[in-house]
Amino acid sequence: MTICRQRPGTANLFIPKTTFHRLRGVITSEPFLRVEGILQRSEGDQPTVYVLHIEPLSGIDPEHTARSHDFH
Repeated sequence: MTICRQRPGTANLFIPKTTFHRLRGVITSEPFLRVEGILQRSEGDQPTVYVLHIEPLSGIDPEHTARSHDFH
């Protein structure tokens, strides 16, 4: 299980272990990701997306990328 860092107004991502290992390069190297999954509500009404597919999201201006990926 992998839970990605959350910012206000976003949902947590639940990435199954097999999906994470299969797509680790994309997940850890791309600045923006397009995620498909099932929206779930947990305790406290917190939205979580159970991830089924991840791919790079292109066409985003590089000035919007994060300066660090300290979640590794």
